[in-house]
Amino acid sequence: MCNGHYLIDYLISDQCIERQEYNYVESYSLHFHNNKGYSCSKDGLIICFPSQLDGKNKQSGSTSTIQYRILNLNKNTITEICETYRQKLCKKEKNNGGPGDSIWHGIQIKTNKSNENSIILGLSVTNRKYIIGNKEKFFIKFGSRENVFSELVIGSNEENNKINKIDELLRKEFLEKARLGAYLLNYTGIWTLGIDLLPTLAKQKIHLFVYRGCGCSIDAWFKRPYNNLPSSPSFIGIGSKQCPAKHIENKIIKLNGFNIKKSIIIKFTTDKYAKRAEFSLQSNDGTNMLDIYINNNSILFGPGDAEGHWYPSKISLSEKENLLEDGKEIKITIQAFKYHIIILINNKTISTFWSFFWWKQMPYNLINNLAIAGDFALLRPIEMIDFDAIEHIPCPFSVHLHNVIRNKTRIAFRGIINQNAKIGATVLRLHINFNKNLTSWSSYYGTQLFILKNISSIFGFKKGQPFELIIVVTDHSINNNINVKYSAFVNGEFIGRAIGKLPLWNINWIRVNGQMTLLQEPVVDYYLCGEVSNFYKLQLKHLPYYGSKYCLQGTVLPFNEMSERKGFEINLFHEATEFNENIGDTVLKMNFIFDIKNSSNDILILNSYQHINNSWDKDEIHPNPIGRSGVTFDIITYINAFKFQISINNGIDLINYKYRLPPWATNYITVNGDIK
Repeated sequence: MCNGHYLIDYLISDQCIERQEYNYVESYSLHFHNNKGYSCSKDGLIICFPSQLDGKNKQSGSTSTIQYRILNLNKNTITEICETYRQKLCKKEKNNGGPGDSIWHGIQIKTNKSNENSIILGLSVTNRKYIIGNKEKFFIKFGSRENVFSELVIGSNEENNKINKIDELLRKEFLEKARLGAYLLNYTGIWTLGIDLLPTLAKQKIHLFVYRGCGCSIDAWFKRPYNNLPSSPSFIGIGSKQCPAKHIENKIIKLNGFNIKKSIIIKFTTDKYAKRAEFSLQSNDGTNMLDIYINNNSILFGPGDAEGHWYPSKISLSEKENLLEDGKEIKITIQAFKYHIIILINNKTISTFWSFFWWKQMPYNLINNLAIAGDFALLRPIEMIDFDAIEHIPCPFSVHLHNVIRNKTRIAFRGIINQNAKIGATVLRLHINFNKNLTSWSSYYGTQLFILKNISSIFGFKKGQPFELIIVVTDHSINNNINVKYSAFVNGEFIGRAIGKLPLWNINWIRVNGQMTLLQEPVVDYYLCGEVSNFYKLQLKHLPYYGSKYCLQGTVLPFNEMSERKGFEINLFHEATEFNENIGDTVLKMNFIFDIKNSSNDILILNSYQHINNSWDKDEIHPNPIGRSGVTFDIITYINAFKFQISINNGIDLINYKYRLPPWATNYITVNGDIK
């Protein structure tokens, strides 16, 4: 039910006479639904109705005797609210003589913040409260075939008997004393609700006036006998159309005892006007220690790098992923571990925060408040609960890298050395040996072991202590003269540097092993100085077979945007992502060259390279079928029994290239140059 006036057909015989098409008779009833623990604070949900037993109600042509009248209580919140809305209705001339001319009684459903949003039901005719608890569904049954007395149905027979116990005693006492002149108004409760709400036989209409507070998520349905209940809503609604747009402006919630193994849980919903939602963990002086900012396009984490590092610091959202969609239920969980904080949205981990000097423990003692603001409404009070979760990754651990390692890449390892460690971590091969008090750097290729550097001491790593190992990779290679530097820092201090013998793009796995545990998967910050432009890589998921094909769509850059090379190349590699004389093979290289001054110099060069022979094959030169720069093109490479066949822009004439290496050797395809 939304806010407004509901007019419902009523026929008293519906719950007395069995219909032929039904096996049993149901009752008129009022049903309620609320997700467990969700809030309905302040005014709650109020349903007002013209009383049939108030002495001032004369619309039916008669009035109840004094003994059987039921009156509103003075200084009752429900009485005051229903009377306010009744008078507003009466001020409209067209409503003269209508339901507003009778005194209204009312029902109120709300939640108790201090008791985990336990649901409470109240009436305007009594100060007694009905504690329903955290039930998601319950209803009021207005009599039956056997009697006219109402009851509250919340669950099992035992639960129903318990909550209706006082009403049952009042009902029995009144029926016993009625012949002695007892007044019904002294015995009112849920049990009298039906005879006060349901109209006389002559009226045949039920009037309900619904008012749901802007902070209330409880919904209601009125059910007639033989009518099915509507299904539960697909999303949670709060308030009504008469409420202003959902908005919270700079609300501060005190956090008492936020520390390790504590979770902050925020549940909220939005409307169609929602544009932002902000959450900040703050110190007492108002400094933001941690920020989460959600808009329609992205989730941002901060404040920048002022207090530490986020992984990731930004998540872009597609239109389908928009979190602030109208009526959507959102749950944000902030989990505090000893050394880091994890953010979950709808129970999915989306980002991790590591403060500077995290190995000295997170500064939870400085976090005192949670600040919230934005276009949303809380579904329940913000909670802080205990949790028990594993915060480490056992070793050995391996992760496959899908991006190509480039110059100025940073790799971060965060973990704890075991208390009884004898051998430390192995990476790239950085070997920390506690038995020999030795740090060694080495690498393998084939059957060769390259000892890069040995240090007769261990810096930074200590038994039983956390560590943050950062390896910064910088490439100083010129052509085939490989010069890759690996600089290592532990907990912010430089511990050494080694020069590698293998090209850095050859790194596609990271493995951590030894007597330690990882607190987080290794984090790779690719391209600290920005993405490498116009470079694309595809790792094939299965070996190519005869009859398969590779398709590429792209656009050649305009000539004034081209680099000095004036062209682009497509490489089909075996065990490589860049050309190197000693590692990997080039199954096929397609080199497209453009010359703005002389189109006869627009050529396509095809070739292959086998490192076992340490030589290129003979160039095969063809006219460049793409034509001019700045155009869009399609290239399809077919794999046939004996040769590659290349089709450009659906041309009839195919370009043939006989295999020098089997096509199934291809496991990487790269495209780079003046192309997008």
